[in-house]
Amino acid sequence: MSIIYTSNKSSKKILIGGSHEISTGVQGGIIGPMPRYSINRENISTGDGTYIGTKFTINITGTACINSNDNAQDITAKGQRQSRVMGEALTSLQVLREEFPTQGVGKLEIGAYGGLPNIITFTDARLLSVDLPEQSEENAGVQTLEYSFAFEAYQEKSNNTNTGSTGKPAPATYLLSSVDESWELSENDAFFYEADTPTTANDTLRKTYTLTHTVSATGRKRYKAAGTSLETDGEAFRQAVLWVKTRLVSDPRVEITEDLMGDTTFFSSKFLPIEMNKPDASDDLGFKLKSGTPAYKGYNHTRSVSSDQSVGSYSVTDTWVISQESFESTHSLEFNFEGGISGEGAVVTANATFQGLSTIDYSSGESSKTDKYAGALKAFGIIKPLIPDLAEQVYIDSQGEYALRKDFKLNESVAHNKVAGTVTYSVTFNDYDPPKITDAVSENVSVNYNNDKGEQKLIAALQVIGRANGPIIQDIGTTQISSRTITVDAVMKRGSAKPDGTAAIEPYRPLGNVYLTTSTESWNPNTRAYNKSETWEYNQDGE
Repeated sequence: MSIIYTSNKSSKKILIGGSHEISTGVQGGIIGPMPRYSINRENISTGDGTYIGTKFTINITGTACINSNDNAQDITAKGQRQSRVMGEALTSLQVLREEFPTQGVGKLEIGAYGGLPNIITFTDARLLSVDLPEQSEENAGVQTLEYSFAFEAYQEKSNNTNTGSTGKPAPATYLLSSVDESWELSENDAFFYEADTPTTANDTLRKTYTLTHTVSATGRKRYKAAGTSLETDGEAFRQAVLWVKTRLVSDPRVEITEDLMGDTTFFSSKFLPIEMNKPDASDDLGFKLKSGTPAYKGYNHTRSVSSDQSVGSYSVTDTWVISQESFESTHSLEFNFEGGISGEGAVVTANATFQGLSTIDYSSGESSKTDKYAGALKAFGIIKPLIPDLAEQVYIDSQGEYALRKDFKLNESVAHNKVAGTVTYSVTFNDYDPPKITDAVSENVSVNYNNDKGEQKLIAALQVIGRANGPIIQDIGTTQISSRTITVDAVMKRGSAKPDGTAAIEPYRPLGNVYLTTSTESWNPNTRAYNKSETWEYNQDGE
């Protein structure tokens, strides 16, 4: 029996005991009696017991002897034998060190006597340590040398010819030292109105959620059976990548039917990410999102990827916003009631923000695109017609004294951000008296009264020569003529012709024996600004 170690870099063969000479084809090593060995097999499993691979620890212990053909080992010659024994020590210490940076990685073969079958073979054995213990009193450092090698391996590719054996072991699909997969579902502060019909009677809001899926693995280098090169995608990080790929999910509404290593035998319950539980589970631990009406789905699929080449690890984190599938946007609605502004009345201002949700996921091949703006625009089109009714309800809830003119928008603005995928909207309503001029957008009437109640006295001033106190003022017992000027300013709707402002002025005209002394109108077709002014003169007794 002998143990042969073949470098995966240079194919150099190293003998580790079991022979009295370095045979042809072997480039060096240690001669001596058959070494002793121990093999520890450790199954690598996840926390739930899922098997992902096997780690082997191989310890080889033996005794190195001086080559019998070495003439420089005369025990009577001072220091000769000790020098040769120390040479064996150097052989052990320096094994494979010249093969930097891949030293100590290769195929380890533990053979039977006479070269018979059932050779124990590891194709990725890594030399961990070399130990040369203290010399015993028997050899005193001049006869033999004890040694110990420690290896670790993950690929055992032996062939067992014994009756009843299974032959070669079934290799794992991916060579991994660790794997991890986790899901997290949490509530958001972002909401949307239920379905497509929020009303003053039903302001039901629906929650949104954030779903996070993290998959990570650490791989090992995967060598061919010959042990001289890597298999295709045999790099450690690529082994991790290939496994991570099998666990990625494009639609969190799809059930997971396999365990971490693709086995279905012991995974009958399945797992539904969007509900964080077994599909159709009756317990209260998860969320009832898929079965809702309408059902929820994933939006805003984002992905982050990390890789640590030094340890051969790879990790992917996917994130979704979970929202009802009839809506492709979250939105906020804010209403402000302000009463008694300049004594004119009350106003209600509505501010809305629509944040679109992207429906594009990474499996579509368009992961660099986004359609958030389309979702925001769709939601804006649905919610905008409903805002007047919602504003009216806010006016009522705020104890407004009159009636909100929800059919008249005092101010209105819309902002679009296609990059961020948002639409913002602002509109103001009031409870002011409606314009009397047909199709007027705004209307302002002012009335100027001159001696309206006859309080202005008509007097005579008599100048007296030498009177230091000025003229003599005498009330002649009558009053000045009264007048009233009525002015209306209006802005008309787009497309309107020149209006007639009489309807706005008429309620303020004086009654009785009155005389229209001035009447003017102005109209700007471009700005649609209109002005009408009347001046009326009259006496207090109507004569």
